[in-house]
Amino acid sequence: MCKENSEKEFNDNQTKLNNMLETITLGFIQFLPKDGISNAKDGEFWLQNTDKLIGTKVNDYDHAEIEKILSRKPNTCAYSSLREDPLEGRLLREHIKESTNFMSCFTKITINDIDRQTFNLNDRFIENAKIAGMNTNDKGFVFIPDMKEFYNTLNDSLQKMPLIQNRRHSDLYFREVRYLNSEHYKEEASKLERELGNKNIHLDAGLTIDQANQDNVLNEYFKSLKFAVTTKLLTYSIQGEARLAINFTDSIKQDFIKINCNSFSNTMNIFDNFSCLERLSFKNQI
Repeated sequence: MCKENSEKEFNDNQTKLNNMLETITLGFIQFLPKDGISNAKDGEFWLQNTDKLIGTKVNDYDHAEIEKILSRKPNTCAYSSLREDPLEGRLLREHIKESTNFMSCFTKITINDIDRQTFNLNDRFIENAKIAGMNTNDKGFVFIPDMKEFYNTLNDSLQKMPLIQNRRHSDLYFREVRYLNSEHYKEEASKLERELGNKNIHLDAGLTIDQANQDNVLNEYFKSLKFAVTTKLLTYSIQGEARLAINFTDSIKQDFIKINCNSFSNTMNIFDNFSCLERLSFKNQI
């Protein structure tokens, strides 16, 4: 076998290995301001209304506008802000205006993010976290080793809240964000927009949940909402983001949902300062 073929095979195998390791998740972190850290210590978890997060507008997936926004340097703008992603939220803003969506964002940790000698987070992850977290000197973070266990704790408390009673809503769902280039994003989003228009999906206030389910209206509706909440442009893949969210079909005039779980002692580790991220050890998990 010639040298060129050997190198190509080696590089291909390394790529496959890295891709495989990226699927092995060790947990999730979330950066929080000081009051968020205090809330977590009190057993409170907050989901934010996405209306507060959608700011940037583009006209019909205009590539010139998109490139103008994406050309800004990470250290001179709110690179990780939803307001800086020119496509995120367009579907919500233009086609599903009557909905209300609440979510919370996390950063995924995989084996590829670990230094193989120290078993701490590697320099690449720390640097990316500084960009994605923004103003990290003023933040702490929480680490969730088992998202399924955390989700169950959260969902049990959510289901008891008066807010979701007698309202049409999706399940509380957790998804890793899909990062698409602008062409693929446009293709998928345009298809959903056409489906919304062709089927004239409109949830009349008098439509009961049973009637909506029989017509499969809610399925199409929530499919579009989940795409809008958990899809971003490829440029933002540095964030390695995942999101916990719930969608409602009506307008809810509040900025947050506060879920009181009494305690997260069994599902979450809480750190007061961002600097603790460098000392987070995964030696017992690898």
